Amino acid sequence: MRDLAASASELGPADEARALLLEGASFERKARADIAAAQAHLAVALRLFPRDPAVNGAYREINDVLSSPSMEPLKVESLATVADDDEARADDLLRRHRAAPGDDRVIDELATVLTRLGRSHEVLALLAGRYEEASPERRAQLAPAQIEVLARLERDARARGHDHEAQLFRDAIAAMGGAIEP
Repeated sequence: MRDLAASASELGPADEARALLLEGASFERKARADIAAAQAHLAVALRLFPRDPAVNGAYREINDVLSSPSMEPLKVESLATVADDDEARADDLLRRHRAAPGDDRVIDELATVLTRLGRSHEVLALLAGRYEEASPERRAQLAPAQIEVLARLERDARARGHDHEAQLFRDAIAAMGGAIEP
């Protein structure tokens, strides 16, 4: 429906696209109880209609629901039950992370899935964000993973010939107290 509404805004009246997206978000939220899907509909609406008060209000409301501490965190399955489709798994874990940002099990599994997908920048952002709020014990667990991601990003930047970018990653490794290979 999001694709249809996005293309409808290019081909037809904007009110129709706006109404389709708001209706889709309402359906996802009320009929299917899928808050993340409702948010996705509203994100498209917000991109197409950034100054629309109804879209802004609905988007703010759905984000309040997602960030509400009253939302019961979902159970995280073990890595043994991870589906073959890592993209779908990453989307699911991202939704769970938004619902319970302090759940280290979700963060660890999401970092693993994103690493398998080659999304190193996202892994770094995830780990760095958690590192800032973590206890000293958890920081000790996160630091080696962060250094590993930074080293991978440095290697990738050098391979692309982006020496200045590589140096930034190298400096970040040094700032974290990581060993730097020549």
